[in-house]
Amino acid sequence: MAWLFREKWFWLILLALVSIILVPFILLTIILNLPPILRVVATVFLVVTWGVAAAYRDWLREKREQEKKMQQHGSV
Repeated sequence: MAWLFREKWFWLILLALVSIILVPFILLTIILNLPPILRVVATVFLVVTWGVAAAYRDWLREKREQEKKMQQHGSV
């Protein structure tokens, strides 16, 4: 078991898991401690940013699927 603590990948995974849990909690705490108008602005910013990221992900996925179709039609 001691060999596990000497592995670099173990610490990277542990750091990633801890950050996945702590970063949203810290952001939520910061947003809830803001004055009401800034709280609304921060919430709207998060929602809009989340939507843009999701749309970009969908666009990349669609582009990748189109490239696969073009490669399949070109090789046939």
